[in-house]
Amino acid sequence: MYLGTVVLEAERWRKRDEPSWFPDAKWCLRFAEAGFTGLELWENHWSKATPAVRQALIESPCPVRVFNWYGFPGNREEESRLLVALAAFGETVRGVKFNLAQDEALARVQAEAVPGLLKRMPETVDLWCECHAGTAVEAPEVAARFFAAWPERVGVIVHPFAQPHLDTWWDLLGSRIVHLHLQARTEGVWRQPVPGLPEVDEGAARLVARGFTGSATVEFVAGMGNDEEGPEIWFERAVEVLKCWQGTVPWGSNGGPG
Repeated sequence: MYLGTVVLEAERWRKRDEPSWFPDAKWCLRFAEAGFTGLELWENHWSKATPAVRQALIESPCPVRVFNWYGFPGNREEESRLLVALAAFGETVRGVKFNLAQDEALARVQAEAVPGLLKRMPETVDLWCECHAGTAVEAPEVAARFFAAWPERVGVIVHPFAQPHLDTWWDLLGSRIVHLHLQARTEGVWRQPVPGLPEVDEGAARLVARGFTGSATVEFVAGMGNDEEGPEIWFERAVEVLKCWQGTVPWGSNGGPG
C-alpha cells in the first residue's frame, strides 16, 4: 500500500501553493520502516522542494510509485515539467495521476491531448485518471465515453469508500480500474478509512467480490484540515490504516500490478 504525501500536508487545506512540510530523507526512511511499499507524491512536494529533498525522494527506500500531477494534458508547459520529473525518477514511477476539468467542453480538449502526452512519457509509466466529483468524469457513464477513446495505458482511479455507484464503475470500466484512493468522510467530517464504518465495509466487500488486485494509496485520514494537529499525528493515523488492510486484502499488501 502507498502513502500519499498530501496526507501529511496542512497547506493542502489552506489552498496555498507553498508546502509547510516536505518528505525528506528521514521521513522517507520512516515510511519504509512503517511498511508502506511506495509513495504517491503530491506534485508540490517535488516542484517546491529543495535539491536535497528531491535527491532523498529519488533515492527513497519507499520509492515514488505515483506522481500526483496537478497539470492538465494539452498544456505544454505543465507537460514539460511532468516529463522532467519522471526522468528524474527513472523506472520507479508506475502511474501519473491526473484530472480533467469539470467543464465538459474543456475536458474534451484535454482528453484529446492524452494520447500525445502518453507518447512523450516513458513506456513504463501509465496515466491514471482520478474520477470524482468536480471533474467531467464524475459519472461512470460519462467516464466510459472518455475512456473508449483512450489507449489501454490510461487507467481509472476510484474512491471505493466515497464513490457512488461503485458497481456501475466496475460494470463499465472494470478492466481499467487500477488504483484506489482511500478516504472516508461522514457528514463532512474526515474519518479513518478502516473497517467498522458502513461505507468502508460495503466498499471493501465490493472490491473483494470484484477481485481487485491493483494498488491503493492512503489519501486522507481523520483530522484533515485540523490546524491543531500535524504530520506526526496524521502519519500515525495513516500507519493505522495500513495495518488494518495489510495482509487482509490484496491491495493492502502489495503495490499492485501497475
